[in-house]
Amino acid sequence: MAEFTPIIDDDSVFIMPEEEQVGAAPPPSSGKRRPNVLRSFLRHRAMAIGVFVLVLALGAPVVYLRAIRSVFSAESQILISPIFPKNLIEDREYQVPRYEEFVNQQLAMVVRQDVAASAIENLGDDRNLWVRPGESRHDAAGRLSAALIAKRVPSTTYISVALEGRAPDGLAKIVNAVVQAYLQQVRNEIFYGQTNTMETLGRHRQSIEEALSEKTKQMRVWTEELGAAGYEAKPTETQPPSGDRSISDARTKRIELEARLAAVRSAAEIRKLDLSLEARDQLASDPELNGLKSALLARKSDLKTKLIGLAPAHEGRRSIELNLAEIDAELDRAQKSSLERIQASMQQRMELKSRQEQQILQSEIEGAKRYEEALIAEVKAQSEKLARINARYYDIQAGRQEVERLHRQRAAVDDRIDVMRLETQAPSFIRVVSSAIQPDAPIPRPLLGWILIVVVGAIGAGVAMPLLLESMDHHVRSPVDLEAILRHRPLGWILERRPQTESFVRDQIRRIALALDRERRLYNRIQFVFSSLRPGGGTSRLVQDLARELTALSIRTIIIEANALHPDPRLAGANGHPGLAEVLEGKAPIEQAILPAHGTLSDLISIGNLHGRKQLSGCRNVRPLLDRLTARYDLILIDGPPVLFSSDAELLASGAHATVLVVEAEKTHIGEVDRAVQIMRQLGPPLIQVVVNRVRDSRGLGYYSDLVEQYEAAERARTTG
Repeated sequence: MAEFTPIIDDDSVFIMPEEEQVGAAPPPSSGKRRPNVLRSFLRHRAMAIGVFVLVLALGAPVVYLRAIRSVFSAESQILISPIFPKNLIEDREYQVPRYEEFVNQQLAMVVRQDVAASAIENLGDDRNLWVRPGESRHDAAGRLSAALIAKRVPSTTYISVALEGRAPDGLAKIVNAVVQAYLQQVRNEIFYGQTNTMETLGRHRQSIEEALSEKTKQMRVWTEELGAAGYEAKPTETQPPSGDRSISDARTKRIELEARLAAVRSAAEIRKLDLSLEARDQLASDPELNGLKSALLARKSDLKTKLIGLAPAHEGRRSIELNLAEIDAELDRAQKSSLERIQASMQQRMELKSRQEQQILQSEIEGAKRYEEALIAEVKAQSEKLARINARYYDIQAGRQEVERLHRQRAAVDDRIDVMRLETQAPSFIRVVSSAIQPDAPIPRPLLGWILIVVVGAIGAGVAMPLLLESMDHHVRSPVDLEAILRHRPLGWILERRPQTESFVRDQIRRIALALDRERRLYNRIQFVFSSLRPGGGTSRLVQDLARELTALSIRTIIIEANALHPDPRLAGANGHPGLAEVLEGKAPIEQAILPAHGTLSDLISIGNLHGRKQLSGCRNVRPLLDRLTARYDLILIDGPPVLFSSDAELLASGAHATVLVVEAEKTHIGEVDRAVQIMRQLGPPLIQVVVNRVRDSRGLGYYSDLVEQYEAAERARTTG
């Protein structure tokens, strides 16, 4: 929680937390308006009075009819004892379980439609006391069921059954017939529906018998299948260890053969690399190559002999040299051809041998796989056989336990049925205490209670309707509506300007001006952007009034008209005089755009020539402009465009020291204010404040109403004094 640092001087308006003074954003809020009965009534008093009168008008005939109608009543009382009497099983009494629930069940049973139908049948020839001519039995029973009044007699164990009518004839007979029909029904359901319980127990016993017969038959089948009554000792659940060892040996042998096959393949690949060396060794003993070399070398020797003694320029020497080169080339070709032939022959023999070895190993691997699969299948078959034996063993044991459980359950059901049959013959704890008698006088009907009900209902409707209308209306009507969003009181609020409110408005403008000056003195905040949420929110007039008040307080103040969307004609400069648009575009210096104070206006920078645009083209250059004005003025008030309709408001707010949102009462939604505040918090100006403008009604606003009343009282005392 923020610590409060009081800021007290002779022009203080509020004491705000330190976090709010430095512009910290308060935590988010729902923005819901707090209900205020007095304010809602004052705003909609005509409708509240109308609803009050309407409810009274509708309730008056009801009270009048209750006053003049004579109503007769016949009543019978029934005892419902909480103690269950002694029965024929045990010589002791029982406390009725869940007695309150049992009594409520009896009250519901008395007015059931089937009980009412039985009562009409019990009337016999007197059924015309209730049944109307041409009315069906079902409709008559439903009407009687709805007319019966069954309730508990306070502080007793009695319930009463009553019937009211305009005439006393037949009321007692009908009530007694209903009580008799109820007692006939309750004999079958004396203990939470005994008849249904007996039927349910009978069906349950039959299902137990069927399950027991089926389980016994299954046990007999399993006994014949196993050839014995059952296993007392549990058979083994693990497969033989020899099977595991055989599978492991077969798998090991298969893996060894696969490893040998891989080794043979690798050896074949390696030997391919060594063929060139071995082929060169066999090339020296190749007879075909040696014969060709002998012939070619002999010819080469003859040519060299002829070459001896020939001069370099001799014609025969060049021919002999060509022949020698051809012989050398022929020897090289022959040697390469023989080497390739030998390598091909060796590779063919090697591949044939490797293929034979691989085929042998592959056939051995296939045999090992088949042997391994056969072993696995055999072990699996043995395991399944053991599993079936084990499952059958557990089935037999479970079957034995199930048969024993069914025998015990059947015995318990038989005992319960016997007890309930004996209880039916036991003395009942529900009986008639007093039968209905023919009424001889109408029952008194006090009217004070009905009058109070109608009056309270009218008052409640008169209060609820304004509250409902107020909850459905989300317009801002007063500063109270914004406290939930801001988490503090607004900077100021201005009543709708009328002759009787003008003095209070001037006082509020002075307070807002002093608050702005306090921000300047304490936190050096000089640049204030004023922006409404909607066009026509009263921003321009507020800025002018504040500038006028600040100038009167000897505070150097300048107004900057920055609303390109809807410029105020009162803040327009002379034709041809440069304004804010020309300064931001760099066409004129800031000093040339300042209009000196004249009339009721303080120093002013008009909007300038926008050339038909609705936005300021150089709005990002506003910060250096404001910094230059700071040296000449104490406060700079910027009349900005509506924040929800123009992006210029965001650019101006991001470059100023503080933003003041002007909220027009009666026309602005609370959600719009919340949205505007969130936009400003994202821009991050050091201070965000709100001024509520054109408040029409100050009644029912708590602190604010007290402030207006105190000011008006002071004004009256001043004028009368």
